[in-house]
Amino acid sequence: MSGGGGGASGAVSDIPSNTVPTENSAQIVKTEEKKDAAGNTAVVTTDSNGKQAAAVTVSAEAAKQAAAENKPIALPGPEVKPVADTAKATAIKVSFPEGTKKAEVSVPIKEATDTTVLMKVNEDGTMTLVPTSVVSEDGKGLVANLEAGNYVAVDNKVEFKDVKDGAWYESGANFASSRGLMEGMGDGTFAQNAPLTKAQTQAVIDRLGGVSKSESWNNAVAKFGKTEKCDRMTTLSMLYTACNANASAEAAKPSREVLAKYKDAASIPEAYVDVFCWALEKNIIQGMGDGTLNPTGNLTRGQFGLLLERTVKAISL
Repeated sequence: MSGGGGGASGAVSDIPSNTVPTENSAQIVKTEEKKDAAGNTAVVTTDSNGKQAAAVTVSAEAAKQAAAENKPIALPGPEVKPVADTAKATAIKVSFPEGTKKAEVSVPIKEATDTTVLMKVNEDGTMTLVPTSVVSEDGKGLVANLEAGNYVAVDNKVEFKDVKDGAWYESGANFASSRGLMEGMGDGTFAQNAPLTKAQTQAVIDRLGGVSKSESWNNAVAKFGKTEKCDRMTTLSMLYTACNANASAEAAKPSREVLAKYKDAASIPEAYVDVFCWALEKNIIQGMGDGTLNPTGNLTRGQFGLLLERTVKAISL
């Protein structure tokens, strides 16, 4: 999030077209077709400069099976290495069977980290970050709910001079900034101890759903103003609402048994009890280290970065 008066936090923004992979004079020297047991196919081309591109088609059977098992569709290849320069990235065109507009897929990745992220190549040549793309549990894929289209995998790490290796907030800061959800303060710092406002929090959560930087910030300011601070229970309530928007009332209602070990559980207002139970069940929060949940305490930027990372990894968005 920006530190200045009107600034918002980072964005799921378009990247200028001059960074997009473009056609060149290189000739296609190799074409290889791969097909897996589920019927998914990948046509991989290699040009005279050694650059690859792929057209991947998901089979109807694979889409049906993945939906039934609630698992991502494993694409048959190629295994791509994320790069910082999008002009050198392997372009992957993903196609789905008729009737499937969007599906969770796993793109084969080598040497993936938490700053590895998918970007969609738009029709106008710009690129848009896919903020919900995460590294698979085995570290060999990048998982995201995708529409049909063209994608690249990039290493989008943002360097901050106050984010130290191994610090408690490091992974959250890296995750949120690489996905365009949070930015630095304009002076090269992440400012992990700075408090959050309601507008900043809402804007970031809206970006998880694909709302642009400017639109998310303007909508949030119109709703909350720029200065109202955001406590822990309000932040969690915003996340809970966003993640359970399409869930049935029963499915979204978690067990309250998880509150038993926290000594301040009784201080949580009734309207927020299910919110805290959900966050604890999903391992989005883990308590304050002193046996409390501190529902009315302020949330810092460092803490929010971790909440975003845990939420995206726990919930298929």
